[in-house]
Amino acid sequence: MDIKDDVWRDVFDNGPVSIFMWENITGEWPGVEVTKNIEELTGWTDQEFLRGERNYADLIHKDDLERVEAEEDEWKRTRATPFIKMNYRIVTKSGGERHVSEYTQEVPDATGKVTHLVGYIVDVTDHWLTVQEKNNAKQAERAKSEFLANMIHEIRTPMNGVLGMAELLTNTELDTKQKTFADIILKSGNALLTIINDVLDFSKLDAGQMVLVSESFKLSEAIEDVATLIATRATEKDIELAVRIQPDLPEMLIGDMGRVRQIVTNLMGNAVKFTETGHVVADVSGTVNNGIATLTVSVTDTGIGIPEEKIASVFDKFSQVDTTSTRRHEGTGLGLAITTQLVKLMDGQIGANSKVGEGSTFWFSIDLPVDQNHVI
Repeated sequence: MDIKDDVWRDVFDNGPVSIFMWENITGEWPGVEVTKNIEELTGWTDQEFLRGERNYADLIHKDDLERVEAEEDEWKRTRATPFIKMNYRIVTKSGGERHVSEYTQEVPDATGKVTHLVGYIVDVTDHWLTVQEKNNAKQAERAKSEFLANMIHEIRTPMNGVLGMAELLTNTELDTKQKTFADIILKSGNALLTIINDVLDFSKLDAGQMVLVSESFKLSEAIEDVATLIATRATEKDIELAVRIQPDLPEMLIGDMGRVRQIVTNLMGNAVKFTETGHVVADVSGTVNNGIATLTVSVTDTGIGIPEEKIASVFDKFSQVDTTSTRRHEGTGLGLAITTQLVKLMDGQIGANSKVGEGSTFWFSIDLPVDQNHVI
């Protein structure tokens, strides 16, 4: 045998795939060639297959056999591809299971008669297990999110009742001490309800249960409503709050006004929270092409800023720039994660720029159809 043949044989025998060739004699397929690494895959030696002591087809898992035979029959009938690829399990000599991919091609002679079957078998067990583990992890995560969403929804219902009664209580005749207690109940309850709503929204987003509403809304009204809501907090901190809306933007758009407001509220609320002096400015700009408005909303503050290496992480769930027990600013760490998920749900983009001690700019960009019924 030529030395090159020895080299090639050694490569094939010790390679990652098992190569085989069968010869067609009297309608059966005894082996004429099979690489030695078949033993590593199946537990049986190449000689056991070559001598006919072991039939490879008998190794195919009984639960996969009918499907494999059907795929073979279909391929022989259509010849849609030059080779057939099949994925199935085999049962090894030790009784274990391996997941394999088989690639097989018929080899005809000069007359067109099929004389050989040649191909190779690849052990894909590790890859298959990795895929299964990922799928199982996704299913478990989704089930957990669905459970959490349902549980939080059930908690929110009685919480609304507690807050309603507390608010009614504050409107009754109470002495100073009782009024203080009732106000604390109401304030703490609202803070808890905010956390509950954040967790509920995040759970819905994580479980794929969040559904966007498509309705006509007034852009300026949505932004100005948020500014009115945030204004009280800004006034308490003596921070200037301003809103600038590009004057030539369409007045009416189609989308989920509630979720747009939620995004802007989170960004403006964070800006005010982390700003002690100076200003917070919300800037709305955009362009219109073929009836679609591309909006960019940026919120700039003169607050504490974010270290460059931590900017990307603030969009992650449960993320806080300051994670120490003495941090001054409360929150679940879900606000920006929810905002990011909502923007992605709208097929938009979100980002931030910041310098420590100089402030930050958070922005998002989304496309919304223009309400043609209100175009002047």
